[in-house]
Amino acid sequence: MTALRGIATTAAVVTLLTITRGHGGHGLGAAALFFADDLPLQQPAGELTVSHGNPEAIELETFCPPDDVNEVGLADLEHRFTVLHLEDGRRTPVACGAYAEWEGLLAHMGVLVAPEWRRHGLGKLAASVAAHEALAAGLTLQWHSEVSNKVVNMYFFSSLRLILKTMTFCLSSLFARKYTLFSP
Repeated sequence: MTALRGIATTAAVVTLLTITRGHGGHGLGAAALFFADDLPLQQPAGELTVSHGNPEAIELETFCPPDDVNEVGLADLEHRFTVLHLEDGRRTPVACGAYAEWEGLLAHMGVLVAPEWRRHGLGKLAASVAAHEALAAGLTLQWHSEVSNKVVNMYFFSSLRLILKTMTFCLSSLFARKYTLFSP
C-alpha cells in the first residue's frame, strides 16, 4: 500500500512539473510538517542566559550562512529566545529558538544556531525554551522542515507527529506563488 501511495505521489509530482514547465514551473523540494501539543522539557547542564531581545537574534544571524538565515526566517518570528554564551565578560548569541503565532492557534517554530556551536545540543535547548513558552501560551507547535534535513527532523522533534509530507512547487517565477501537493 505504501509503495502504491509513493508511486501515485511521484506520478502527481511528474505530472505537475510537466504541466507547469512552459510557465516557469519548477520544484522547490519536499517538506515535512509536524505538530505537537506537548514536549518533554530539556534541562540545561548548567546556568543558562536567554534573551528575549531582538538585537541578540539579529547579531546571531550575522554569524550564520545566508541560506540558513533565510530558511529559518527569525525576522518573521516575533517571539525569540536567544541562548547567550558568556566569555570574557561579553555575551555572545549562539542559538535562537523562536515562534510566530498563527491565527491564535499555532506556534510556527524556527531554530538557528551559529555554525561553530552546532552539534552541542544548543539548538535543541533553544527550541525547547521557545516551544514551552508557546505551549504555555496555549498554542499548538508547528514545525516545517525539508525532508532531506534529517538531523533537524529527528534531533529536534522526534516526539512530534508527522502530519503530512508536502511537495512545494513554484508555478511561475514571475508571480512567485507556491502550490503545495499533499500526500498522507
